[in-house]
Amino acid sequence: MQSTLQEKPTERKLVRLVLNEEQQLLKDSARDFLKEKSPIAALRHLRDTQDPKGYAPKLWQEMAQMGWLGLTIPEVYGGMEYGFLGLGILIEEMGRTLTASPLNATVLMGANAFAEGGEMNPKKHTFCQKLPKGRSSSP
Repeated sequence: MQSTLQEKPTERKLVRLVLNEEQQLLKDSARDFLKEKSPIAALRHLRDTQDPKGYAPKLWQEMAQMGWLGLTIPEVYGGMEYGFLGLGILIEEMGRTLTASPLNATVLMGANAFAEGGEMNPKKHTFCQKLPKGRSSSP
């Protein structure tokens, strides 16, 4: 028996992301900073010199000074508490210039797992305070 049911075309719903003033400022400052300090040529240099770290420590410290390492860290630990939206904005801008940094491993995975997992203890407290200042790059 043939089916008389017709498939309905799939409707695509696009969600527009409207950034608030702080988020737009983060986006603009990240774009300008990375365009100047981490152009694609910087990645090529790391590749061609076979840098063992895979990133420029000076750039990492400058990113810390910008407050980016604390984007997802609560303010009580010296972070910015912008959440994953703020981090996503930054990662998008880093992708534009192919910025090589330990941001994903340190902030996206390490800091969030560390901050969210379990109760506060001295090691966790110390790490959460050091990371936004760039004094630690992994938990």
